[in-house]
Amino acid sequence: FDIRGNVAIVTGAASGLGLAMAEVLADHGASVAMADIDAVRLREAAARIGAAGGRVEPHPLDVTDTPALRAFVEGVAAR
Repeated sequence: FDIRGNVAIVTGAASGLGLAMAEVLADHGASVAMADIDAVRLREAAARIGAAGGRVEPHPLDVTDTPALRAFVEGVAAR
């Protein structure tokens, strides 16, 4: 499937299922806004996906912080 030109938000993107989803979405052409509370692992994961040709942007974020989550989503949507 081809999702070029679309933007995806993936939380928990530094590891596990979130990372797997970010990889697949990027592999299929989406620009992926990756969010995770673990900033170090998030940046490492984003660097790996980017090195493989994916368009990703890491966003260190605690999704339990509602105002921060809202600002993140609104910021991504505004682009």
